[in-house]
Amino acid sequence: MAIGSDDIAGMVRHWLGTPPNGYLGSGRGCDPLSLLHQPSTSGLGDAFIEKMLTDIPILRQLPRNAVNVYFEQVTKDRKRLLIEVGDVTIPYDEIQT
Repeated sequence: MAIGSDDIAGMVRHWLGTPPNGYLGSGRGCDPLSLLHQPSTSGLGDAFIEKMLTDIPILRQLPRNAVNVYFEQVTKDRKRLLIEVGDVTIPYDEIQT
């Protein structure tokens, strides 16, 4: 049975909903909100992607540019975090609800 893009997107959604150290004895999980008030040149986006690749090893099988993280300006004072895995875009605000 092959793992498809929906399966991988599901893994990423689960990871996004897991707080740092969310599993006993494991550093697995993330803190997406730590990316918010930081300049894009801070390198946190790259560190965030690297943590995702470490926690979800199957992502390392994808092409190098297949995993991206970026913000979309929704309103003057609101940004939306988007995680792109291949051709699937995952909005973080959908994970929170």
